[in-house]
Amino acid sequence: MSWPALARHLQSVVEAGDQVGQRAKGMLKLMKGFHFIKFCHFILDFLSIYEPLSEVCQKALALVTELDSTLGRAYVALESLRLKAGPKEEEFNAGFQDGQLHGIFLNRVEMAEQRFQSDRERMILMGAEYLQQRFSADRPAQLRNMEVLNTTAWTGGTELACFGNDDILSLAKYCALSLPAGYSEEALLKEWQSLKAATQNLPFSMLCKCALTQHCQFPLLSRLVAVVVSVPISTSCCARGFKAMSRIRTEERTKLSNEVLGTLMMNDSSEWCGGARHTHDDSSEWCGSCRV
Repeated sequence: MSWPALARHLQSVVEAGDQVGQRAKGMLKLMKGFHFIKFCHFILDFLSIYEPLSEVCQKALALVTELDSTLGRAYVALESLRLKAGPKEEEFNAGFQDGQLHGIFLNRVEMAEQRFQSDRERMILMGAEYLQQRFSADRPAQLRNMEVLNTTAWTGGTELACFGNDDILSLAKYCALSLPAGYSEEALLKEWQSLKAATQNLPFSMLCKCALTQHCQFPLLSRLVAVVVSVPISTSCCARGFKAMSRIRTEERTKLSNEVLGTLMMNDSSEWCGGARHTHDDSSEWCGSCRV
């Protein structure tokens, strides 16, 4: 329901009287406030800046560099919003004429615009400060080494041949326990050359798939990539894990052992049986081999 329609509905409820009408009167007073409505328009612009960042953080596979580039654009957008009204705020400014918005009079108290501008400035500064606290620029050298797997940052032509060699070797030293004892750096660099040639124009997710599924061709790099993809850039993977557990361990299935529960969670969201995908939300969609 649009704001004008909701405001008119509340007005009709107010005119009807009784106790419900009194509650509607309070809501209507808030909804017809100049500061409230204009700030809602601003909030839509403000939240749209965070949407791409949220999408990156919810990806199953994402590198720190992808987060960094999205974060950089968010800072630029916040500064731009601080200096100039966004699309939704401009829409409000254009539609607010003679004290009315869409034919509805707004309650404009004294100094309402000044209060709005003050709250607007404070919100943007708080938003930028939150991003700085949440995504600190100080990170270990190992994370910077991992950024070499970001295919969008790879150079082209002959420069690609030696691109990232030092980062791969440094990453291998840090992850030495994940590699075979006495591994050959020469063999690792040879795998790195082959992987770059095979995935040069592919996204990071396809690079991971290539390395992990072709572990015979990339016996060393597949282990390094497995380490890299296990480093989350957000807690969304944890949230997905808890959600998967709640889908599986229902009130009717409380006696599942931890081993069985762990196995089912590993296969929960991407399990296919006989060509039909299981949602695990409805027991009728489970095949005999999956149901416990």
